[in-house]
This record gives sequence, C-alpha cells and structure tokens, in this order.
Amino acid sequence: MVETYDAFSRFDKSLPQLSINEDNMARNLVPYRERPSEAMVTILRGTGWVHPEHGPGHDFVKHIGREAIKQKCHLIDVALRDPNFSELYEKRLTQKQRDILGGRVENYTGSALERARINLRKVKNLFSTMRN
Repeated sequence: MVETYDAFSRFDKSLPQLSINEDNMARNLVPYRERPSEAMVTILRGTGWVHPEHGPGHDFVKHIGREAIKQKCHLIDVALRDPNFSELYEKRLTQKQRDILGGRVENYTGSALERARINLRKVKNLFSTMRN
C-alpha cells in the first residue's frame, strides 16, 4: 500500500507538467503526409480497383512507393503519372479521398493532436476523481 500511495503521490506532482508537444507531433507526421501508402491501399481496396499491369491496389502501391522513395517525391505525384490511376483518381475518388492521398492524413486517421488532448484530459479527470 505504501508503494502504491508513493507512486500516486509522485504522479500527482507531475500531472500538471504533462503537455503536448505539437512541433514533435507535426514532425512525426511528415513521412505519412509524403507517402500515405496505408491510406492509399485502403482507398484502392475499397474501390475494388485493379491495375492492369501491377494487379491489386496494394501491389500498385508497393511499386509506386519504391519509385517515390527513389525519386524522393510524394507518393501521389508518382501515382498520378500512371494513366490508369489518374483516371480512377479523377472520376471515382471523393474529394476527401483525394485530400488524404494528397497528405491530409488527419482526414484518414483523425486528428492526432485532438486525440492527444482528449487522452490528456481523461488522465487528468481520472486522477482528480481518484484523489477526491
């Protein structure tokens, strides 16, 4: 019991110092904005699109992903050079899907910053109710 009390006492002192580092969060999202391959695979799978040369969407994304890394450019830039993908992009994808593929990953996963704020509030509320 003494160890538990001691742990909660230390936590109580450090809780007000918890904060969200928005700069680090933004920096951590850069690779996903430039190469949202998981989101692209999910979107392509949802449309049932199959590339005539590369096959299912995930194979197409693997192919263009390697090209994007080699060329040091965004995944969507390489994808849009492909006429088959370009047609799908223009005619069948929603604006939200195009935004996600253009790097607005928060439209795919939700806002990481908002999720961090929610989690921090929950911890602070939980601990304040435990203290009372």
